[in-house]
Amino acid sequence: MRRLGISSISIQTAGYSGQAVPEIRIEAIEHAEELREMIRAMVRRCSSRGDGTGQAEPGARPDVQPATGSMASNILMLDELRKIRLLLEQQKK
Repeated sequence: MRRLGISSISIQTAGYSGQAVPEIRIEAIEHAEELREMIRAMVRRCSSRGDGTGQAEPGARPDVQPATGSMASNILMLDELRKIRLLLEQQKK
């Protein structure tokens, strides 16, 4: 797929990492490295320590986050991830 300029991204949380398959797999996307870094930045941003654990320090304001990328692309990505989540939840049923 790399010859075509497309790639896949697999996403797992720490609690799900023992499974053979990822929680989310996004396939055949262009600019996968940029998306991967954006997702990593979002995870790091969840923690004021920047360690990616998602645990905010006491007194941290999770509603105030620095902007990364364009707002429109972030909204589109969030919408797509929500759709993927719904599909995954439907598969579990």
